[in-house]
Amino acid sequence: MDEVIGLLRGRVVLCGQLIKLFNEWIDLLKNNSSDTIELVTKISAIIKDLSVNAAKSQAFLDRVKVNSLKEFISTQDKDIKRDVAERLLLQSEKLQSQLKEKKDTAEKLAAIGKKFADFTLNIITQTQTSNTYGSEAATSAQAKKHIFEANV
Repeated sequence: MDEVIGLLRGRVVLCGQLIKLFNEWIDLLKNNSSDTIELVTKISAIIKDLSVNAAKSQAFLDRVKVNSLKEFISTQDKDIKRDVAERLLLQSEKLQSQLKEKKDTAEKLAAIGKKFADFTLNIITQTQTSNTYGSEAATSAQAKKHIFEANV
């Protein structure tokens, strides 16, 4: 039971840290900041740690021959350790649900940012010349020009 409590505590701590980082990332995306590289590196490290925790949990479940930590906890005698494990499991599930919401929000904001960037690049690269440039423009009305030459 001590091993299960340790795994669940680790999961709760990592999920809590990840939620804080996702909140920071969401704020950066909302503010159109480009300082996301360090934050994404931190998020990647915590996700790697969560993967290690999940692998350890699965190894434990394989060793005790049960399908889930919830199932294992429910088979244990009622005592303080079982209560602690149940509370940690509940907290872990709640944090994972919050984390999914934060991830979905960050993905939506990133998609909006990508659409904006694509739109801006399309405007920049597809600017066309007009007949206002004289004979050169008259022979090449569809020639591309730089955005700095455009009258917007």
